[in-house]
Amino acid sequence: MQCYIYKIGYLRGKVLESEGKYHEALTTYNESLSYYPRHFELRKAIGKVHRILGDYDKSIDIFKQLLLPSPISGELSFEIAKSYYADGNRKKALEHLEIVLNVWKDADATYKPAIEAREKWIQWNQIN
Repeated sequence: MQCYIYKIGYLRGKVLESEGKYHEALTTYNESLSYYPRHFELRKAIGKVHRILGDYDKSIDIFKQLLLPSPISGELSFEIAKSYYADGNRKKALEHLEIVLNVWKDADATYKPAIEAREKWIQWNQIN
């Protein structure tokens, strides 16, 4: 049973997150991480919640750590871009968003994350 505790915690954290209970979700995610410290989706969820809670540096650090094994990830670079943008660092956000757009340049036209990235590129470049 213990091998599934992290999965249960991950799903419970997602429910809490969907209810707007971000601090509780973060606590649940961190507890679950103790059972499986390398769980990718769990660590990614923790990074997103840190961004939502305004801890942008922690969010960026988590996503950069996740990038180490595979430095060319559109998904993780997009999360970093969103964290920089939320922190008010538009220049760094656009640098990472450019990486995302390069990675996803040949993405299927219906791939929602690529569509969102292109929309963010337009939106973030229109701001003075």
